[in-house]
Amino acid sequence: MFRGQSLSGAKTLIVVVASCLAVAVVVAQDSKKDHPVADAKSDSLETEWQRLVGTWVQKSYVIDGRELGGEDKVTFSKKKLSMKIGPGKFGEYGVLEYEIEIDPKADPKVLWEMEPGGNKNDRTTITNIYRFRGESLELCWSLQGKRPTKFDASKGSKQVLITLEREKTDKPKPP
Repeated sequence: MFRGQSLSGAKTLIVVVASCLAVAVVVAQDSKKDHPVADAKSDSLETEWQRLVGTWVQKSYVIDGRELGGEDKVTFSKKKLSMKIGPGKFGEYGVLEYEIEIDPKADPKVLWEMEPGGNKNDRTTITNIYRFRGESLELCWSLQGKRPTKFDASKGSKQVLITLEREKTDKPKPP
């Protein structure tokens, strides 16, 4: 019993506290279920994956101010990236495959290319920044292994900038 209170006053206090706790639990469960920030975050990540998924054709490849051109293909699936490169010296094509993670909330957006089974903190991971520009996708990374802060591959930048366009037969899924 509480000091200075009767038994009936203590019971009333317990009922009031229990009622408040029950309301708080119901409100917390509802806010978890319909929380707009959590839904928006997962929706924006899912929307970003939908924008990336598909086959893209390289239109421009610039390394530290030198345009290399090319028609290589890059195919994104959720969490994977496959690059068809070539033809090589003897006419065959090479294929490189990476696991990928994205952070569309970063500014600029980030895409990590990792060796299969790797993670984004491995020294072999390539940290790209990326953006959509109309029907194009631009990827930029540093030759020095650090995350670029801007889309620039001019002479002296020590960066690579690739511009891709979605393959004509590969239409994005509506969000």
